[in-house]
Amino acid sequence: MSNLKFHLLLKGPPRIGKTTLIFKSVLELRKNFKIDGFITKEIRERGERVGFEIERINGEKRILSHINFLNFPKVGKYGVNIENFERIIEEINVNKCDILIIDEIGKMELLSKKFYLWIKKILEIEKPRILGTIGEKVFEKLKDEINFSKCEIINVNYRNRDFLLNDILKFFL
Repeated sequence: MSNLKFHLLLKGPPRIGKTTLIFKSVLELRKNFKIDGFITKEIRERGERVGFEIERINGEKRILSHINFLNFPKVGKYGVNIENFERIIEEINVNKCDILIIDEIGKMELLSKKFYLWIKKILEIEKPRILGTIGEKVFEKLKDEINFSKCEIINVNYRNRDFLLNDILKFFL
């Protein structure tokens, strides 16, 4: 029983298509399940990425990071608004959903101690089931701190990313 995998994490480098797979999965899974959680989206201005926003499955949006956030903790060139992110997390009711979307477990999100502790706890339980993304480097850093034993990890790459949607859906159906 302890070898059962309840959660699915898509692991891979930036811009490989993890969020696209999450988005497509949500469109299908919401037909059969109550879904909550968040998706991270790029903010683009004049063709350039200038930040990221967090969009909750219910449509609520908050800016996570932006190049113009000067007095915030930095990840690369982006200032990260931890308070905006934590507001989204606090509003998610894990007891009222079947599948929790976490896009993503990344450097910016992990600036929040609340998020780190939340992830550590939520990956230990069986319900709700989780569909999430995690960067390769972040996974390597966290694998000795966080118990991923209830997680199936799929490595997303350019060869398989266009063929993974059915595998993701089968995991939850």
